[in-house]
Amino acid sequence: MAYSPSNGQHLHRQAVLTTDATVTTLKTLPIKSPSVARIWCEITGIRTGGSAGTAGDAAGYVLTATVKNPSGTAIIVGAVTVVSASEDQASWNATISVTGGTALVTVAGAANNNITWNGQIRVTENI
Repeated sequence: MAYSPSNGQHLHRQAVLTTDATVTTLKTLPIKSPSVARIWCEITGIRTGGSAGTAGDAAGYVLTATVKNPSGTAIIVGAVTVVSASEDQASWNATISVTGGTALVTVAGAANNNITWNGQIRVTENI
């Protein structure tokens, strides 16, 4: 395969605030067609307020997935791998999913918890 300047790695840093258990997008990643992308996410969350939980509750996740887009629709190859998940509250979560031609890195907190989420997302793609 010939080298293409569009192949390579991209680093994204993103932050979002949640106040309940609603799944919230931390980062939307367009997956070009045709291509394959390897996604590696390191995500942390810390409770900064709210009436539930304990001050300073925290979580950390390392997730990875391979996503292909052969003809306009992103598809996870195999499954999302949770390399590490550590959380003070079991209902908190982070994951990678797909919709249309994009991959989504999402987080979810818990009711009455103000959580600041930060993520570093590395994407290695081959177009």
